[in-house]
Amino acid sequence: MWRIVLLALLALAFFAGCGGAVTSTLSVESYPPLSISYPAFGPFMIGFPINPIAPIIEGGTPSHWIVSPEFPQGVLLDPETGVISGTPLEIQTPTPYTIFAENSSGQVTVVVLIYVLPTPPCDVQYETDSIQLPQGFPFDPLVPVHGCGAADFWSISPAIPAGLTLNPATGTISGTPQQVSPASQYVVTAANSVGSDTVLLSIEVLGTPPCDLLYSPSQIAILIGEEIPTIIPGVGCGTVESFNVAPGLPAGLSLDPLSGAISGIAAEVSAETLHQVVASNAYGSTSFSLVVSVDPLAPCDLEYSTMIVTTEVDVPLEPLSPTVGCGAVDAYSIEPELPAGLILDPVTGVISGIGLENAAAEVHTVTASNVTGQSSFSILIEVVSPPCNLSYSQIELNLQVGLPMSLLVPSTGCGAVDVYGVIPLLPEGIHLDPVTGVFFGTPSQLTEQTLYEIIASNTYGQIATLLLITVAPEAPCDLQYPVSPLALTVGEEMSPQIPTSGCGVVESFSVSPALPDGVLLDPVTGVISGLASEVLPETAHDVIATNVSGSTSFPLLIRVDLQAPCDLSYPVALVITQVDEVLDPLLPTVGCGAVETFSIDPALPIGLALDPATGEISGIALETSAPEIHTVTASNVTGETSISLVVEVVPPPPCNLSYLETELILQVGIEMSLLVPTSGCGPVDSYDVVPELPQGVQLDAVTGVLSGTPNEDSPATLYEIEASNDQGHSSVLILITILPAPPCDLQYPVVDLILTVGEEMTPLIPTSGCGPVESYTILPPLPQGVSLDSSSGIISGTPQLTNDRFDHVILAGNGSGTTSFLINVTVVALAPCDLFYPLASLILEPGEDIGFIEPSIGCGAPEFWQVTPALPDGMSLDSSSGIISGAPSGIQDLQTHLISAINSSGSSNFELDIWVQAQAPCDLVYPETELILLLGEAMATQIPSSGCGEVDLFEINPALPSGVGFDPLTGSLSGIPLEVIPFTVFQVVASNETGSVVVELSLEVLGQGPCGLSYPQTILAQPVGVPLPAQVPTSECGAAELWLATPALPQGLELDPDTGIISGTALEEGESTHVIHAENAYGSSEVSIEIFIRDVFLFQGGPLQIPYSPVTGEGSGSLTLHCTEGSLNPGFPTYLAGLSMAIQHDPALINFAGSVQGTDIGLLNGGTGPDFWAVNSLDGTILIGVLVSFSLVDYLTCDEQREIVVIDFVTTPETLQGNTVGVSGSFEWGNPQGTPPLDNLIVIDGTTSVDPVLEPISYELTPQ
Repeated sequence: MWRIVLLALLALAFFAGCGGAVTSTLSVESYPPLSISYPAFGPFMIGFPINPIAPIIEGGTPSHWIVSPEFPQGVLLDPETGVISGTPLEIQTPTPYTIFAENSSGQVTVVVLIYVLPTPPCDVQYETDSIQLPQGFPFDPLVPVHGCGAADFWSISPAIPAGLTLNPATGTISGTPQQVSPASQYVVTAANSVGSDTVLLSIEVLGTPPCDLLYSPSQIAILIGEEIPTIIPGVGCGTVESFNVAPGLPAGLSLDPLSGAISGIAAEVSAETLHQVVASNAYGSTSFSLVVSVDPLAPCDLEYSTMIVTTEVDVPLEPLSPTVGCGAVDAYSIEPELPAGLILDPVTGVISGIGLENAAAEVHTVTASNVTGQSSFSILIEVVSPPCNLSYSQIELNLQVGLPMSLLVPSTGCGAVDVYGVIPLLPEGIHLDPVTGVFFGTPSQLTEQTLYEIIASNTYGQIATLLLITVAPEAPCDLQYPVSPLALTVGEEMSPQIPTSGCGVVESFSVSPALPDGVLLDPVTGVISGLASEVLPETAHDVIATNVSGSTSFPLLIRVDLQAPCDLSYPVALVITQVDEVLDPLLPTVGCGAVETFSIDPALPIGLALDPATGEISGIALETSAPEIHTVTASNVTGETSISLVVEVVPPPPCNLSYLETELILQVGIEMSLLVPTSGCGPVDSYDVVPELPQGVQLDAVTGVLSGTPNEDSPATLYEIEASNDQGHSSVLILITILPAPPCDLQYPVVDLILTVGEEMTPLIPTSGCGPVESYTILPPLPQGVSLDSSSGIISGTPQLTNDRFDHVILAGNGSGTTSFLINVTVVALAPCDLFYPLASLILEPGEDIGFIEPSIGCGAPEFWQVTPALPDGMSLDSSSGIISGAPSGIQDLQTHLISAINSSGSSNFELDIWVQAQAPCDLVYPETELILLLGEAMATQIPSSGCGEVDLFEINPALPSGVGFDPLTGSLSGIPLEVIPFTVFQVVASNETGSVVVELSLEVLGQGPCGLSYPQTILAQPVGVPLPAQVPTSECGAAELWLATPALPQGLELDPDTGIISGTALEEGESTHVIHAENAYGSSEVSIEIFIRDVFLFQGGPLQIPYSPVTGEGSGSLTLHCTEGSLNPGFPTYLAGLSMAIQHDPALINFAGSVQGTDIGLLNGGTGPDFWAVNSLDGTILIGVLVSFSLVDYLTCDEQREIVVIDFVTTPETLQGNTVGVSGSFEWGNPQGTPPLDNLIVIDGTTSVDPVLEPISYELTPQ
């Protein structure tokens, strides 16, 4: 064709060149484009204009360009030139687009791959480019803003000051700066997969001024010559550079200007003064107000020769004189006051006098004081005498059996009564309280008048008095009968009425007035029974129950009535009558008593009536009434009888049924008008029709209305409709004809049908509504090879030629009309198929070149190639040929890549598995290849190194000795060997999925002798006859093979020679110390244990730890003493009446400074503490005495560790001054002087005591 056009143009030029006139117009025919393509272009970027991309055209010039699917938003295709341009407005993953270029002579296509990337972030900034932050304080987060693309990741360089963080997702800087940092420039980077942007930020962390200066205590009161414990201040924030104080501290005390510590020895008396201490640095200061006073020495170590004083009334007390140390005493006082007659000399502290009256044992605290302080000593003082003047408010008691007596309380003089007794035994039910002497109770037996002697006594004597007691019987009370008033009927046997009563036993019953004739009262039992023989009105009868001591009565009301009617009946139980019909009268029959009146409930239907005198039912019903139960009652004053009748009034049958139309012509699918019936006479209960109405037409069985929409045609048919009730029916005939509907709603599964040449299409089956379809037609005809079945409407076949999109109209009809459906059909070329590569999987290493792998295709010509997901970095797929080439640059797990060959009609896929493996590990090395270990000693961890590929797993063979661990992830060896093994070679394998490397290690474990031998307890305390819990020893080094005890353990206990376990049951009490010897082939070890065989009470405490100043030698601390009972003691827990403790200390090192009752002691006697408590310090011995309760109303248990006392100690300054090493040692239990006679003792009751087991208590004095 192009040659013909060229010749025509040459001819035109020839004739024009010769000057000849052209007398006719030359028509030049256009020719189709042969192919189009676009130069290669990369991805577009969102928001950036596209440099116009013009197509390369071969053949004729296209006049119209279109693309499918539509380009991403903002990317344009010029419909006249085919130029691609615009500004992308949305991100798009790589997507193929088909461009169609056509003119009047033909059409060609090309597939282009377009993808739009996001833009990198830009214009990153914070609200400020320079910030100053105070150290230790949080600040409002700095939030960045930026333009262009989204930022996926944020980073900062260099690292920001400690305590601050940059959120990698948002770029927000927040936190609390932890250390001072000079102003520095930091680069913040916002990035995404396309690019990044940065911003400079200056950050400076300023130091913090000091704050919250605190000294504890805030008020210091010391004695002259006393060293103040060094007081170290606390500071809330900032670093202090210097301290100062104003006004200056008292002479001898000083403030360290660098640490702020206050220390020294007060050299002069000073009144209470407020001192301001200031802590400062370059950024500011903080201050604290400190109150300091220096006082003279107070008295100390006040004591008397005894702690317990007992004296009798009117007997002179031998004077008690005190001793006291330290400062001079200004005055003596005592709290509470001494018993009457005894006095404390306020100048000398002497206690003397004559007790004038009884005084219970009470702790009195003597205090020696001066203006500075005081010292105290506790003494238990008791003034006693025998009881006297016993008497009661009555000397004769007249009581009654069963009645509680009033309390009879004694009065006495002189000494307190310990116990009351009585002779002879009191009547049963009456009691004498042995503690209070109170008489109480309820007598339960008769007793003649008897004289009783009551005795009150204490440990100092007794007194007696006489009491006369008589117990009389009790009268009856509370007579009751079960029913009152009591209604009886003439001639009927009454139910016996059995009485009840309380208090005393009834001897006889009587009644007044007499009971009705025939009714009797049993004089012994009080039962009323019988058969009443005459009518009587309600009458009160007083029934009396009596015994020798009195009586009780009950008013009983009795009435005697006539018999009630009974056995009411009618001839029928069901009465059915019709409206306006006369009812045959119904007469009743009745028995027993005469009827006074008849009644009915509910009322009879309108028109019917009940005669109240005769009970006759008669009348004419005026309206219908549903079946209903009516109860007829015949009654008199005594009672009634009833019967139930069912009464129903029924209507007449319906008549004259008719409809407005008796001939109906309807059409399928069109709703008919409602057709409503009319009828006369009785009401209609239901409607029915014969034969069954056409489908879709309904008769309402309740209203008779005809309605509905016919859904099938039907010839003219006669239908009989009947209206009925229970009494009869009426009917009418109706003729109904139903015509068919034309077809409608023709549908096919698809509207846009795209077929492929040579491929059989899936048949398209139509659907339609309304009437049935008789035939199908289509205009214009379908493409060659595709047909429409005229009877079924099915479209099927195999297209033979390509065909552009064309619209076809399909008609479906019957004799009543037609319906249509528009379908467009396109026939396209064959899609690619059977894509194949010579390799289905590749196993590579980084850098391995694969050469060129070419595909084969079974059918169809691919227009372009793509792969998902992308090939490993370094490998590529040629988008025009499908050839795979390159060398992977990194590792990749096994992954399946889907390669697609695509044209406008479809695609063919191939799955290629690619695995880029890491290198196998190599050069495996351990720090040591020969290891010699000691049994039970931790080995140095051996961590290997290796080269080449990373190691996934470490393995070792054979298994390591017990206790030595091997980490399969790191290959490290560590642990403590627990078994001896000879020199052994182990193989360690390091591997990954690609390969492995092996190294050999040699290891030997040598044995150890026992060491660090110990038992759970070094002091064993156990009662006789109680099995000792097994004592299992431990050894820090080698295991022992033989165990020995020297001397032999107490009889009944044994040492297992193989395990060293001590167990058994001791047979006799005793104390002993034993050396336990453990040995094996590598050595031996020993440990000493003490064994106490007796009831176990453990005294324990401490340790005492006192920090002191090596400059002044001053320090203080507290020691807590406890009591604990062994849980195996017989009778555990044991109730203890008290205890005493005695513990010794070295006065040259520490001195007693005071004490506080232990928590468990303070809870005794309901929280008031023990009745006797005393703590005294005598020449280095501290004595503690506790008596829980003089009246034994409470007790102490040591079933768990009980806190007895907290003792405060202070150091002896002159001993520890200059000592920078410290002193340690142990307290000794016991009272070596024996005066007063207190020692370590458990007091169970007044006659039994037990020696406790004493656990050593250590102390440690540490210079600070």
